[in-house]
Order: sequence, then structure tokens, then C-alpha cells
Amino acid sequence: MEKSKIIFDNYEVNMYNLNAYTVAKEFVGKEMKKGMMLGIFGLEGVGKTKLLQAIANYYKEIDPETIVYISKEELHQEIEKAIKKKDIFLISLKRKVKNAAVVCIDEVSEFLKDEKLEDYFISWFYYCKSHRKRLIYTQDCNEKMYCVMQTIGGLEPYATLVGIPKEGQNRNLDVIREFE
Repeated sequence: MEKSKIIFDNYEVNMYNLNAYTVAKEFVGKEMKKGMMLGIFGLEGVGKTKLLQAIANYYKEIDPETIVYISKEELHQEIEKAIKKKDIFLISLKRKVKNAAVVCIDEVSEFLKDEKLEDYFISWFYYCKSHRKRLIYTQDCNEKMYCVMQTIGGLEPYATLVGIPKEGQNRNLDVIREFE
């Protein structure tokens, strides 16, 4: 049996991920603004990657040439290559997203644990943001990280951060910023 592609219509919505699902659908329908970002965060296993896949598949239906979906493994390999070549400008990674309007990145928290990777990742992330890419990413975070994510959301004018709480977590914490 072939595994079905995850789209908004078959994404399993429940009372914990409903706000994230709603925000994601609103996000894809909004007019593009420079550096517009959507961060989806929460504990492991709450459905962040599946929601990211639904978003990516939405954009692929519109124009498959303008979306780049990068897994954490692929991004890790590209950054490691850049580090080995001492390519501080991340030329290969920039080429990968040059013609993309939308960049989806899964599990960015992996790059924030290692100082060497973090510098390269943040440099590339801000390159994407400053070149009018619509960034959508997922990030693992524990309950204590919600406050940190709120702070980040407050600092980025075009960033919307939405959490998917695990069963039993406070569902009132899940939307940090609505669209402007």
C-alpha cells in the first residue's frame, strides 16, 4: 500500500494542534512580505513535521519550482561541507534556495546545539530571510522553551511562532503571534 502524501485535507487535526493547523493555513494564504517566517515548535511527536509537510505540499501544488524542503540531515551535510571547505559564504546552500520563494526546514533545533553549526546555520537562515524567502521551520522545544520562543516571536516583526502542545500541556500557550 502506498503511503499517502500529507496535505491540509488529510492532516489529523485534534484539540492540541488545531491552532497550529489554522495558523499554517492562514500563513500560506497571506501575501508575501520580506522575511516572513512561520516557526512550528513543540515536544517530540506532536506532529510538527507532518504539518510542515502539509505546508510544503501545498506550495508544491501551486508551483513546485519555487519551494525547497530541506531535511535536517541534508542541511547538516551541506553545512559540514561548507565548514570543511571554509566556505563562510555557504555558496552551495545559497544556490540551493536561489530560485525558491519558500524554504521549509525541518528540526532547526539540531543546529542550535552545536556552536560551529549554529553560526553557519544562522548566517544561512538570515540570508534566506533577507532575500525575501518565506521561511517555515520546525523546532523541538520543551515546556520551558515556550518563554524563549515568545521572546523571539516578539523580536521578529514578520515572524509567527506557533506551538503544538502535547496532551496535557496548556493549550493557551500555543499561538505566540498572529499575522500583521
